[in-house]
Amino acid sequence: MKWFLYARMSIVYNLLFPILGIFYLLSLAFSSRRGLLKSLPQEIRERLGFYPPRLLQEIFRHKPLWFHAASVGEVKILPALLPHFKHRKILVTTSSKIGKDQASKLPGVDWALIAPLDFYPIVSRAIKKIHPTVLILIETELWPNLISGCIALGAKVFVVNGRISDRSFPRYLWAKRLLQIPLSQMQFLCVQTESDQRKFVELGAQPSRVRVLGNMKLDAMGIRQELEKLQRDTVFPKLKTLGWTEEDILFVAGSTHAEEEQILLELFQELKSQVKNLRLILAPRHVERCSSVLRLLQSQQISTVAWSDENTPFSPDCLLIDVIGPLAAIYHFSSIVFVGGTLVNKGGHNLLEPAFSAKPILFGPYTQNTQAVAQLLEKSGGGFRVQDKEHLKRSCLRLIQDPTLRKKAGDKAQQAARSLQGAAERTANLLKTYI
Repeated sequence: MKWFLYARMSIVYNLLFPILGIFYLLSLAFSSRRGLLKSLPQEIRERLGFYPPRLLQEIFRHKPLWFHAASVGEVKILPALLPHFKHRKILVTTSSKIGKDQASKLPGVDWALIAPLDFYPIVSRAIKKIHPTVLILIETELWPNLISGCIALGAKVFVVNGRISDRSFPRYLWAKRLLQIPLSQMQFLCVQTESDQRKFVELGAQPSRVRVLGNMKLDAMGIRQELEKLQRDTVFPKLKTLGWTEEDILFVAGSTHAEEEQILLELFQELKSQVKNLRLILAPRHVERCSSVLRLLQSQQISTVAWSDENTPFSPDCLLIDVIGPLAAIYHFSSIVFVGGTLVNKGGHNLLEPAFSAKPILFGPYTQNTQAVAQLLEKSGGGFRVQDKEHLKRSCLRLIQDPTLRKKAGDKAQQAARSLQGAAERTANLLKTYI
């Protein structure tokens, strides 16, 4: 009966997939993220599984470890894991062009491609050409056709850094009949928390094959060499060009969403009236929205320069980060940090990057995607949860006016982040026993 339900659900999934894809493109065309469509034509061939034949032959010959990640956030864990597999060739596929571009720059990555769509005729053709021996899925990349196709060819399939948020779990439960068989056939699932372990088991994974090993992003963030180079060679010169000095108070708002930005700009202007040397660095979660964010800043009469601008006005009030990459390094120069996706119900984003830079971190009530870290930071005294704009304003003023408190809170945040490291080594050791 279980196989019958899976087969029926699989047929429905493959019939609906093209229709949902069309609706997604239409919704994208009318959203603030429509800039993504500009790069779509060059992606089509890879998304349809049409890779250069010579490249496929090379991949087939070397039998690499195949890592699949959604986008930039998931790709970021690879620097912590890949050094454990220096003797193996590495293929990385991602679900976004931005993720592919980031993966292609990583040491140890031999090939970076956009993954084929999880539509049976497309993904099965690509799998047969690559003929993988190992597929390693990062976090929640649970694509049924990809998983089943690889297992059918004899590949060992793993999940590493696995997680399922409370917010998204009901959607996975709805698709349980589609995921149950593929999950039960996986070699092993390395997950972040006990809550994630329970969720994967409820979806169909064998309990004996799911182990809590922690969050590898913590190890990746602890790799400071590249970050320090970016701080020294790129971020510091940029801030100096703006005429900003060490006397300025830098308020960094990272990974923000549209609904939060209006609140943050109003807050900044209120704080600026009391703290004349306050500067704002604003990094929207999706850089393709930056043109609309810039218009919002201009409408608020906040003097702004974008990171990508070559001609920069002297001493603007705001630096808008319209490129991917420098945010983690920028945190190093901040006085206080607000992490977005938390004042609105998006679940929250990366609280650990500013923690590793020893900065006090402010975040809103919505942290379901990173709940354990938020609670740890609160408990340690390195993080401060706020409920609304007025609460955020009071917390900002308290930190701005008390440099000693800022330093102590930042140190506590860094200590809390470091206490969570070690997942990458544990994960690598487990993988090595199977591959």
